[in-house]
Amino acid sequence: MNQIGVWLKRLIPKQEANDIHDIDYESLIKLGFRAFLFDYDNTLAPWRSIDVDKETFELFEWLLEKGMKVAVVTNAPRSRAVKIIERFGDRIPVFGHMGKPRIKKFKEVFEKLQVKPEESVIIGDLFFTDIIAGNKLNMHTIMVVPREAKGFIKQSARIMTQIMYFIVFYTIGWIFRTIYLLSPNEIYNNIFDVDYENLKKHGIKVIVFDYDNTLTKWRNPKPSLKVLELLKLLKNKGFKIVIFSNGRNHRFGRLRELLKDVIIITSAKKPLPFRLRKLLKQLKLKPSEVVIIGDQLFTDILAGNLAGIYTIKVEPMDKSEFFITKLMRLLERFFMLFIQEKPKMGGIKT
Repeated sequence: MNQIGVWLKRLIPKQEANDIHDIDYESLIKLGFRAFLFDYDNTLAPWRSIDVDKETFELFEWLLEKGMKVAVVTNAPRSRAVKIIERFGDRIPVFGHMGKPRIKKFKEVFEKLQVKPEESVIIGDLFFTDIIAGNKLNMHTIMVVPREAKGFIKQSARIMTQIMYFIVFYTIGWIFRTIYLLSPNEIYNNIFDVDYENLKKHGIKVIVFDYDNTLTKWRNPKPSLKVLELLKLLKNKGFKIVIFSNGRNHRFGRLRELLKDVIIITSAKKPLPFRLRKLLKQLKLKPSEVVIIGDQLFTDILAGNLAGIYTIKVEPMDKSEFFITKLMRLLERFFMLFIQEKPKMGGIKT
């Protein structure tokens, strides 16, 4: 039974995107990934086309300038990617006839790029080739929507691929995706154990804190002196501090007086990610520049992961909580048994 679960899990990508340009590469680079492997047909170009658009060339150049390794791994003949070969030569090796989802030929890819599988991201449009192969090798897997293609046969194949994935995802795949979305990047006992220097080193500009049971005990109107000193220290280090709570606004009047230079957002409606995304837009920040720290998987961590930002879970400060929260804690303890290990900022271990 366990083997069946492992096999089914391989069908589901870690992330999904509309196309290769919809991916947050900066966040992935900060997480320590060093190589990006791209499928060709329906990922970089329409099926059986040799034409690659200008935006894709610009993306490849940007990744190379960042010091990343880039390669094309396709089941098609290597000659299909002739435009990439002509433009980049040895800078972007192209590997044809890969035989995905088989993984035998990937050994040559990793040797050529001089990277490990766990340091690599594979991006493709087919869950039964690209995603299975990547998950077998413990790569970070991203599935994109197949490229638009002219012709009845090509369009039909594209639609059938999407229908097949839809069926797989909404029967069993959503379980694995939910577990992944509930998994934090890091876990600590409390906010004082977090490695803030490492966050600063990797370009984090804003720290979003949950309030109840993260900064203070439930319904406590004022954090302890120790917490206030930590917030002051973080501000002195150059971080922007945001308190992001599902609590109602009237509870935070005294806190606003104490923390005049801290953004306090109430009625946040976590785990919905919309207020977080609005915050990013208001502060003109990228998801890769923000981290959220909280004590609950089903609110803080889920909201952060849905918004695409780095997530850190801490243990709750107090067992006194709202009745519904106590029920969610029981469910949380169950899901903690299945939490997946996720990439850490700069590859650090917790």
